[in-house]
Amino acid sequence: MEADGEALTRKIPDWLRWILVPFAAMAVNVATFLAMGLIWSIVVLTFGFYEDSLLDWLRQFAIGPSLATFLAVIVGVHVAPKHKFASSLILGAAFIILGAIGMYFFALVESDFGMFTARLFWCLGAGIAILTVRYDKDTGFSGVLD
Repeated sequence: MEADGEALTRKIPDWLRWILVPFAAMAVNVATFLAMGLIWSIVVLTFGFYEDSLLDWLRQFAIGPSLATFLAVIVGVHVAPKHKFASSLILGAAFIILGAIGMYFFALVESDFGMFTARLFWCLGAGIAILTVRYDKDTGFSGVLD
């Protein structure tokens, strides 16, 4: 029995699903940052944390970027009609390359440590997503490249 989301995506033609992969990944990336900001605002109003706390720094520069890229790669893989691992490699590599360019740029202009750390966690989230797609529940990491 298929989940409702899988049945819905199977109704979309494969060529259109391939076109939607990068758009879905970027939409989830942006939506994750927006959701994290909304959740943080609720936490600040409810519990009285102040904006410049360590928890805010972790949300902004560690948890947010890694979660956003992780979810972007995973959603992009689920939108792709086939070749799931190859799709995760391409999406993950794109995020890792963009993160590396960002790390180089922020190091070049001597930006603050937070932006450099955010790009580092961005790359980490993409790498973990690739490993998550690669992992098989029954056998562990298989040697088959789908």
